[in-house]
Amino acid sequence: MKLNPHILAQFPESFQKFIDLAHEKKYKKGETIYYGEIDVDAMSVVITGRLRRIGTCDQVSDSDTYNDKGHDVLFEYLERGDTLGEGLMLVRSRTAQHDAMIETETEVSLAVMGKAALARFKVADPEAYEEMRDLLVEMTLFRLGLTRKTINEMVNLDAKERIRATLNRLCGTGIGINHERGTELRISRQDLALIVGCSREVAGRVVNDMKDAGFLFAKGKQIIIFGGQLPEMF
Repeated sequence: MKLNPHILAQFPESFQKFIDLAHEKKYKKGETIYYGEIDVDAMSVVITGRLRRIGTCDQVSDSDTYNDKGHDVLFEYLERGDTLGEGLMLVRSRTAQHDAMIETETEVSLAVMGKAALARFKVADPEAYEEMRDLLVEMTLFRLGLTRKTINEMVNLDAKERIRATLNRLCGTGIGINHERGTELRISRQDLALIVGCSREVAGRVVNDMKDAGFLFAKGKQIIIFGGQLPEMF
C-alpha cells in the first residue's frame, strides 16, 4: 500500500493523529535529509513535496551496448503520506537504519516524531498506534516489492528494456498525467538514468531512439508516451 495524494485525498485517521502530535520540519529543494546506513532517530510522514530514495546497485545486464555500470539508482519517489524512519515503529528493538540516501526534489514539509514522542504516542492512543503500524507493514512490503523489481530488472534486462519498463510503470503512477495522445511524464533524463541504473547519456540515447521510432514525444523534461504504454519490442 502506497499513500499519496493521487490515491487518498485525506490521511488515514491514525496517520492524522500522528501528524497532530508531531512537529513540522521543512526542507528546501535539493537538500539531503539522510545518508544511507545511519541510525534512525525519528520517524517522519511526508506532508507536502517530493523526495527521492537513492541507493547503489552495480549488478546490471551485460547484454548490449546501452548498459553503463556503477551508477546510483533512484529506487522510488516519496510523496504525501509516505514515511521515513518507520523502522522505529516496526522493529521491536527500537533501533533501525536508513537503507538509502534521501534527498528532496522539491520543497518538502515533514511531520516528525522522535523516539520519546513515539513512545508517548503509543501510550496515549494505543489503538491508533497499532493501526498505523499495520499500515506501515503494508507500505513497507510494497516498497520492498518495488526495490526487488528494480534490482531484478537491472540484473536481467538491458538498459533499453529497463527504460521501457520504467516509463510504462511511471505512466500508471501519480507522476503520469492524462494527455490527448497518451500519458505525459515530467521527468529529467538524469532521474530516468538513476531509476534504471545507467548514465544520463545512455538514457538520453534510448529516449531519442524511441522518439525516432515514433513511440513517444520528448522535449526537455516532457515525455509523452503515445497510447499510454510502450510496446515490448521497438
